[in-house]
Amino acid sequence: MNRYPLTPMQQACWFVRVANPKQQVFDHLYLEFEMKSINLNGLSTSVVRLFEENKALRLGIDKNGNAWFAPLSDIHTLEVDDISGLSDEEQVVFLESKRKDWSHQQLEVATATVARFSVSVLKCLPKGEVTGRLHIDVDLIALDPTSIRAMVHKLAYYCALEKCCNSDLNGLKKLLSEREVLANKDVVEVFLKSPYCSKKWWKQKIQKLYPPPKLPYHKGQQFVKSQSIQRHLEQSKSNGIRRIANRNGLTTTELMLAIFSFVLGSKLNQSCFRLSVPVFVDQIDCSLLERKLGERANFTLLNVDLTDKEVALNEWCKTFAYQFRELLDNISVSGVDILRELSKQKQEIQMAPVVFTSAIDLPEKVLFESIVSEELGELCWSLSQSAHTTIDLQVSQIGSGLFFNMDVREDLIPVGWAEDILATFLCVIEQLVESEHLLKISLSKFFGDLQVETKKPLTSLQKSYLLGRSAALPLSCSMQACHGFIGSLAHDCVHENLLYLVRIHSALRVCIEQEGQAPTQHIVNSEIMNYSEFDFRDLEVGGAWSKIASEWQRWSMPAKSSERPLWEVAVYILPGEQTVVFTRFDGLILDGRSIAQIICQLCGDAPIVSTNVTELSEDFESSGYSEAQKYWLTKIQSFPSLNDIPWQMDLNSLIRVNFGREVTVIPSSLVERVASEGAKLGLLKNTILMGAIAQAMTDSFSASVYFAIPVLPSYKGALANQSTFIAAHYSKNKKVSFESFRHLQEDVLNGLQNMSFSGVDLSRVVCERHKTIIPFPLVITNTLSWPVLSSKSAMKKIFESIQTPQVALDIRFGFNEEGDLVVAGDFVEGVFTNTQIKNLLGQLEYIMRTLDSKEKLQHKVISRQSLSLSRLTKIYASVLAYRLATPLDVKEDLFELGLELKHLRKIVEQLKNEFGLDVGVSQLVSCRSLEGVFSLLSGLKEE
Repeated sequence: MNRYPLTPMQQACWFVRVANPKQQVFDHLYLEFEMKSINLNGLSTSVVRLFEENKALRLGIDKNGNAWFAPLSDIHTLEVDDISGLSDEEQVVFLESKRKDWSHQQLEVATATVARFSVSVLKCLPKGEVTGRLHIDVDLIALDPTSIRAMVHKLAYYCALEKCCNSDLNGLKKLLSEREVLANKDVVEVFLKSPYCSKKWWKQKIQKLYPPPKLPYHKGQQFVKSQSIQRHLEQSKSNGIRRIANRNGLTTTELMLAIFSFVLGSKLNQSCFRLSVPVFVDQIDCSLLERKLGERANFTLLNVDLTDKEVALNEWCKTFAYQFRELLDNISVSGVDILRELSKQKQEIQMAPVVFTSAIDLPEKVLFESIVSEELGELCWSLSQSAHTTIDLQVSQIGSGLFFNMDVREDLIPVGWAEDILATFLCVIEQLVESEHLLKISLSKFFGDLQVETKKPLTSLQKSYLLGRSAALPLSCSMQACHGFIGSLAHDCVHENLLYLVRIHSALRVCIEQEGQAPTQHIVNSEIMNYSEFDFRDLEVGGAWSKIASEWQRWSMPAKSSERPLWEVAVYILPGEQTVVFTRFDGLILDGRSIAQIICQLCGDAPIVSTNVTELSEDFESSGYSEAQKYWLTKIQSFPSLNDIPWQMDLNSLIRVNFGREVTVIPSSLVERVASEGAKLGLLKNTILMGAIAQAMTDSFSASVYFAIPVLPSYKGALANQSTFIAAHYSKNKKVSFESFRHLQEDVLNGLQNMSFSGVDLSRVVCERHKTIIPFPLVITNTLSWPVLSSKSAMKKIFESIQTPQVALDIRFGFNEEGDLVVAGDFVEGVFTNTQIKNLLGQLEYIMRTLDSKEKLQHKVISRQSLSLSRLTKIYASVLAYRLATPLDVKEDLFELGLELKHLRKIVEQLKNEFGLDVGVSQLVSCRSLEGVFSLLSGLKEE
């Protein structure tokens, strides 16, 4: 069997694999096409023909680094996954799983498996045709992207030949022949200088190459994960940017490359760096390798210099383009050789992690001709992976507009940060199309002016939150989540983590402007740091804790104006090198799950990564709106009046409010036993817990209640507030059983199917029906899936307060770091009393024990036990290990006796067990003596 030498790019790819056999990334390109109708037999025959006539698709590389071509065999066929028998939801899950697997797979070049073709059959049609998804994955060691493009065209032509009649045959063969000539040109006009001259030129330039961009890499490596971010630019704007390029003596590629480089440098605050720019030319004799399609890629390294901030953007683009053309003149020196030589000189491996790939100046103008969409369907997914590429932005013409595809190594950098780069890049393009005069302003002024232009309207949810905090409505407050933590994490680590979080999460750089009739939001480029630090190390422990308790009361107060920052972090350094961290986040920028993720990252308890993001939060797409509207208009007819609930005062009479909180902890063992019993009847854990809470509400308040249920759909986008809510109602059951919750589960599942009618829409309808301006005063929030600090974390939660406008009571349930269930009631003081909420939580715990087959209790409404000073004294003495001969003085300073935070946690637990009191650590901290504790607890019992 003949052996052939590898091209420079193939050598580089192969060497990386041999040198790092355990690496998880091989260079490959994965494509998906959405097929509306295709003959499966014809496609299968065409794939075999493609393998047969193009040896590069059967390329193998032996252990000595030589290429060979395998004979056609059974592995060179079309794979078929028939999922037509699955439901729509199951098909979606299957396709997502397959996309993930194929996007990250490693093809076996040693066995000549360098290309795979597969069809996922979604629906079978008459005459042997199917609808489905076509999957194509090709190893870039065998074919470069240009050859893959030609390969896709060939496959489309083969499919057309399979089904055409004789009258069309000659025309198609002629088109195919022309396509092959075009795809296999041996020379590109770009070669203006000989290899000797180019080597001499590069010898002078190589030392002047700038370093790679300083990307915001993660602190720790994870498993390999790549993400594809795709955007379209409509035809009018695409044509507009082409015209601007022509008027300024630039190609569209040159202008796009210049703008992208400018945006990247601005976001990184880096003036000098290098980019990798692929150039697909053919320097090798294709006949030597006996192939038509193959790996013929090259790339060059382009310096980006933004040091002169006062030069006009158009002049900078022209200088930039001239440098790029110089590189193309000297393309006979491969990028692989340049990096190899640079590595020798620097004595360390040199990389080019950011790649800009352009296919917008092709002779054919478009990436794929119409025959591809006609035969194979529309391109719906594209992702490339490379061992040494972190970001690869590809620009091409698809249809009538420009298509932007950014492949990002999510395991290396935050996808959110990369998405922000792409969003800003597109925003600059749109601004230039609308206002070409911006090209004449300086680099320094351009980005500042652009920032003003990128304002966006608020979402419906954000508008409702803004209205909800105004004095125009009762129960008004900001939507905010306040948390407090204590632990051994150094204060400088907290500050460092926060700096990084602000950099990668655009939500922490959102500004909302309320001037005028239409409030807007935009993301600022600079780092916003709403951070404060206080040193209490000179204070005694008791004095420090008194200050902390006082600070928390101030910190968790509802905002009285819109001037408060949208987020804040404060750090308090205590004696003994302990650190207390307070956080406050506004619902205008983040939902609960996003806040939980950021807190875990801030406290060093989770890798600092971000989700697949958008620049600013946007309203949900409204699919099936009319059906959802019809469902909810019918559903709310059954919602009862809430007038029977024992409100302590009229809800409409309270404008500005303060919040209280009561908490109960239910052991994980009890929760798991109850969940296991319910699962036998087909009930979900969250349904059982929500049902138990709803039953406790009806036991404590009213025979029938309705309530809102916040939900967080599987959204794509930055950490933001992507929440909405559905609603359900529950009627009291005299005998609580799992069957009592079945109707509630049906309500929730039906509600989730009809979220196109948003929570804001639902609120409006309920207000109209019940003639109220407080549509959902009761809320039950499920946080079971939200991130929490681990049991091994350096920080522990000690405080929490959640405040929601126009909500009188929010019952939240989720797991703590130990795996126990924490149920908290955040309530408006004056509308409910502490005793009412304590009784409700106590009733909930009793209901859970009633459902537990191990306890066999009968359902009833329970009452509380009395408080005893003598028993309270024994609790403190026991926890403090007090063994003195004289009794513990109820007036003695507890902190002087060595009372610490760990003791207070145990005391809180025993107070609950003994007296059914859910008092917080923050309340006990303010009590210096047992007398003070007894007074506090007695006051709570009397409410």
